[in-house]
Amino acid sequence: MSELQILPQPRVHNPNAEQHFMWLSEVDRQITIVHDGETLAQTSQAIRVTEVGRSLYDPVYYLPESDVSANLRLNGTVTKCPIKGQAEGFDLLDNAGNILVEYIAWHYTTPVEGAESLIGRIAFTAKHVTITEAPL
Repeated sequence: MSELQILPQPRVHNPNAEQHFMWLSEVDRQITIVHDGETLAQTSQAIRVTEVGRSLYDPVYYLPESDVSANLRLNGTVTKCPIKGQAEGFDLLDNAGNILVEYIAWHYTTPVEGAESLIGRIAFTAKHVTITEAPL
């Protein structure tokens, strides 16, 4: 088993709404992302983000960009989150450069203080992919 490192700040709160927070945890398992039978990413170095806002949101896995094999292209979508920062979205392309799935993934380019662990990581939209978690 790989040795996990402790995240510098595992819990980040929204400065304007204390009840809105996220918990970051390292995952000691193999995470695989699949779309339409094709593996888009696989890693043993994921970070799981569990967020509480208006409700408890489904966990999101952030994978190192180096472990993503999908043909992704930035699509111009920019979003902001008060507890994660500014993100950019990606489309999934086929080998000819045609869009297969719009906004299948995103990454944080300008994270807020406490969310720096998300730099260099990509998350996938669960409605477009199958995410599996397996023992190492």
